Amino acid sequence: MKFRLLYVVLITVLCSCNGHRTEENVRFDSNANEMTFNIERNTIKIKDIVDSMEFIPLKLQKGDFIKEIEKVVCKANFIHVLDQKNNSVYSFTHDGEFVDKVACKGNGPKEYSHINDFAVSNDTILILSRDKINFYNVNGEFLKSVRLRFTAVKMECVGQCIALYRECNTALGDEEYFYDLILCDMNGKVISKHIPFSEEYMVTGKPFCWNNDRLYFCSQLSDTVYSIKNASLCPERVIHLHGKNEDKKVPNQKTHKSNFVCDFYDTDQVMCFSVEGEDIGNVCYSKKDSSSVIYNGISADDKFLFQGIGPKTSFNSKLYTVWDPVEFMTALHENPKVLPQMKKHFPHYKDLFTLMEHEDSAPVLIVETLKTSFKN
Repeated sequence: MKFRLLYVVLITVLCSCNGHRTEENVRFDSNANEMTFNIERNTIKIKDIVDSMEFIPLKLQKGDFIKEIEKVVCKANFIHVLDQKNNSVYSFTHDGEFVDKVACKGNGPKEYSHINDFAVSNDTILILSRDKINFYNVNGEFLKSVRLRFTAVKMECVGQCIALYRECNTALGDEEYFYDLILCDMNGKVISKHIPFSEEYMVTGKPFCWNNDRLYFCSQLSDTVYSIKNASLCPERVIHLHGKNEDKKVPNQKTHKSNFVCDFYDTDQVMCFSVEGEDIGNVCYSKKDSSSVIYNGISADDKFLFQGIGPKTSFNSKLYTVWDPVEFMTALHENPKVLPQMKKHFPHYKDLFTLMEHEDSAPVLIVETLKTSFKN
């Protein structure tokens, strides 16, 4: 879900591929859950979907600075974050205390040219750099490096398997690997290939999602969510998305599905995702009672001032989003009367407001516990 910081609302409140290719090792389960949602234009309050929030300031070493958090991985022992602009992966405790970082940009055998993505397996940090994966421990020490026979842009680990997302790029000429998803072992050996490229397209998004020990995969421009287990791919949910703009499609125009699932997240109680395509919106669905809320706008209320910018991961039935207090304070400096009002009307944000007033504040993780029912 693509949330935005709510500055204005705050002030208002307070003041092409060969056709013969086939998918390998894909089990099509007739019991796959089919769901249908009608996408509507609707603005809701944060409290309509969020039950509670907590804040984890990420405490860095003096002189260190995170430019922008691209990805968050939560495991039992640590929280790991990717700063793609700094080409570094930082590790923290669940209280936000700094542990160490992997910062090995370079051309040496133990280094990487840049970071496309990273994943974590048993506290080992794997860094993907095009067709190479470097392994480091949580203290940033190099362990090994493996070469792939193809390039990839996204990566996750499930058991002793590495799941790699290609993001259709036929310009590279590695035709043998024209698949959205390739599963490899920990030495980079290909185990299976799934979902052949249908045509050339470049769509950014978050193809992977964790829920406990299950890894989900959502191919771009698709309405199907797969689960990955034992090096096989199984359709888990088929999500039909109907919207008001479907009848505006040009006849005989070659298109993908008019609406598709993007940035899918799954917890024990709630499933949520963004909708892209002819219609744009967000969906939160309760597994408890099958209730749902569908919206394309969200605003502050008397309980919550803001959310982070886009969920980055889910862990233990909670969503982790990222918030930059420096960026927020820059906006508030343009209207200095707002902060005192915020302190008065929202005393439970006291510690966060104090943190915000420090110019060198590091990013903050906002941990959201979503409601388990969306019935009115």
